[in-house]
Amino acid sequence: MKKTIQLILLALCFGIAPLNQLLAHTNAPLPKTTLTEKNNPIALINRLEQIEQLDKSKLSKGEKKILIKEVKAIEKQLKTMDGGVYLSVGAIIIILLLLVLIL
Repeated sequence: MKKTIQLILLALCFGIAPLNQLLAHTNAPLPKTTLTEKNNPIALINRLEQIEQLDKSKLSKGEKKILIKEVKAIEKQLKTMDGGVYLSVGAIIIILLLLVLIL
């Protein structure tokens, strides 16, 4: 008898926990997407041009490292904004096989 009560309580706990998570997510407000300087490609390109025009001979070693990290981050962000189409090797093989079978 004692074991069945424990099993029932355990089952109720496992049944209620996902329900609480579901209710918590439905009441959360949706994030607003705004065009900021971080995801504006023109602003990023302008910042890269500003960094290129800086007189780097007057900068300390630490400041140069910070600039290099910033340039790499901006270039990486610009690459992700490109929105190119990437195909895996498997997809290319399947496409080629389909073309051979069709033609």
